[in-house]
Amino acid sequence: MHARNSSSSPSTLGPLRPSSLQQLSHSNLRRLADALPKLYAAATPTELPDRILDALGRLIPGAIHGCTIVDLTAGRRRHVRLSPTPVRADEAVATFSRFWHQFPLKAHRELTRSGDALAISDLISRQNFRRLDLFEHYYRPLGLEDDLSINVGDHRTKLCVCVLRERRGFQTQERLLLDALRPHVLLAQQNAALRAPLTPPPPARATPRLSAPVQWSAEALLRALPLTAREAEVLLWVAQGKTNPETALILGIQPYTVRTHLEHIFAKLGVETRHAAAVCAMEALRD
Repeated sequence: MHARNSSSSPSTLGPLRPSSLQQLSHSNLRRLADALPKLYAAATPTELPDRILDALGRLIPGAIHGCTIVDLTAGRRRHVRLSPTPVRADEAVATFSRFWHQFPLKAHRELTRSGDALAISDLISRQNFRRLDLFEHYYRPLGLEDDLSINVGDHRTKLCVCVLRERRGFQTQERLLLDALRPHVLLAQQNAALRAPLTPPPPARATPRLSAPVQWSAEALLRALPLTAREAEVLLWVAQGKTNPETALILGIQPYTVRTHLEHIFAKLGVETRHAAAVCAMEALRD
């Protein structure tokens, strides 16, 4: 819930870096592959925060997961969602906004223009953090000690996605997972914007062009990756969590044929597991 009401330039969100999939463990690749289809499920802007929090909760444990969406054109928060919702949540949101200027990541993000995964514990000691009014009136009543977040957005909308914990410190794999999720959160936001009710454009302002929704089709995979038509069909279903027998049944082929196609897919994509191949497929489909 760190994206403040502001009309700051979206350049402060920073460039999106390719996720370091090679550094993720096998289990985390699998969890990422399982979470992304839920994130990309059809959603309106109002539903988007819940989809993001669902995906985030499956990837990184925390006491509270948060998502804030700010309308940069209007300079105001559009949605703030915390899960689970704390007691007197509206008061907590107002308190955070009141002491926003003390948020340890604020100056760093403005200076570096980076939206990459960053925690409070990366920038300030426990002793100095506890001296802040922000800690005393916001984090302490919620029983929280640390906060890992990313920022994403375009020139119209800014999102902050965060994991809040009762103890300090986050593991490298958790940071990699949050960074890997960042470009997908941006595309999910753009897809949701395309499903918003149509409203007349403001006078004398051009309506920005957003990215097209993810195309869940073998043809889209075929255009994006060096695969044969059958390999693209196999990868499409594998990316959606189907087993080899299920994929074989859908495509009307034998399970051993699916296994052979997967071996060829792994070699062409430079990966070793079906979960890594699934993530590659989703990365390709969002471009």
